[in-house]
Amino acid sequence: MTSRVCLVLALAAVLWACQDPKPPAEAPPALGKAPAQPLAQAPPGAPPLQPVANLGKPEDAKARLDLACNSDDFVACNDLGLLIVQSPPNQRDGQRAERLFQKACNGANTEGCNNLGYMYELGDGVARDHAKALQLYTTSCDNDNIEGCSKLGFLLISGDKEFRNFDRAEPILKKSCDANSLQGCTNLGILMASRPGSEGKAREHLDKACNGGYPRGCTILGLMFYHGDGVEKSAEEAARLFEGACLKNHSGGCAELAELYLKNEGVPANPDNATKALTFFERACQLGSPRGCKRLEEVRSGKPLDSPAP
Repeated sequence: MTSRVCLVLALAAVLWACQDPKPPAEAPPALGKAPAQPLAQAPPGAPPLQPVANLGKPEDAKARLDLACNSDDFVACNDLGLLIVQSPPNQRDGQRAERLFQKACNGANTEGCNNLGYMYELGDGVARDHAKALQLYTTSCDNDNIEGCSKLGFLLISGDKEFRNFDRAEPILKKSCDANSLQGCTNLGILMASRPGSEGKAREHLDKACNGGYPRGCTILGLMFYHGDGVEKSAEEAARLFEGACLKNHSGGCAELAELYLKNEGVPANPDNATKALTFFERACQLGSPRGCKRLEEVRSGKPLDSPAP
């Protein structure tokens, strides 16, 4: 594997860590026969399922949406699926959500395609299946759902090895970024960072995402500055970007900022820096970062020298 491919996968991992269509041209895959898996926590920093609107008390909303979905209101099918997957763990039913998103998608609701694809991508309540996720995201993107294009492009650069296709991903992500999807711009920036001579374009797309308020873009851009990848190496600029991402609740930004405080890199020298590092690791952990939780315990137990480079 080339170093550039390794780079794009590493940046993609941080992104995880650290969404009036025409009918689908081809029906999405039938429901899988593999046994459903417990609904899982999304990886830290993973793009969430699209939030459902406030529909009142959950049980009343579910009853109304169920009635509407049974009458082939496909928006209602998607919204009911979202209510189910966003329910408390003891009320989640992955198989029912799968059926509802499938019905929505079959009814030309591309958000349903995105949400079902996301479940397959993560193995969240269903058997993990990147082939099905790619087909669903393709259906969504082909019908001009821009977040579907972003999800498709990201899976093409970070999914299971047999489905990776950087050349196919580039125009898809460009379509998404040109339509002002900040998630798409971030993913396009990751891809451009993997191509020799394209680091300037990577920075341009990541700047657009970061300046537009998308904190994952700031974290990825911060990593470029920390490592001097196509930009002038600057731990100070990296710290500034990580801090901005952390303030916007990106767990990856908090974890990277904590590492800099731990090493006294890019931040003012201060006897309290180790304490600040603990604070930011704790914040990353609270935001759902397994790495943040692991590093918090390591530092508390006196193992800071084992810290990985940001």
